[in-house]
Amino acid sequence: MIGNEFKCAGDATLVVQQSNEFLRIGVRDHGPGVPTSELNQVTQAYYRVHKARTGPGMGVGLGLAIVSEVALAHGGRLALKNHAQGGLIALLILPHQPSGIVPIPQPRPHRVII
Repeated sequence: MIGNEFKCAGDATLVVQQSNEFLRIGVRDHGPGVPTSELNQVTQAYYRVHKARTGPGMGVGLGLAIVSEVALAHGGRLALKNHAQGGLIALLILPHQPSGIVPIPQPRPHRVII
């Protein structure tokens, strides 16, 4: 998630907050953001906002999809929104495990598209 922000915007701000219930990891970049109409699509595997950006190091559109799936597997979620002053905010919200023991998530069925 953090690497994605650096790759797309060149810099990022990281904020970590912990409460009794949740761990929140927020990353804000200062790039162009994501068109509002595409915010829900960027967590889909292989979806890229800037399809013209191809080549080494440009990615294939898996980063946010993986973060979203891992968050769901641990009972959390990934929320994305554009900042009012520009850039994207990615907020990873995970349930807090005060014992330090993280339960092993049950496997979820996956769709394979050929």
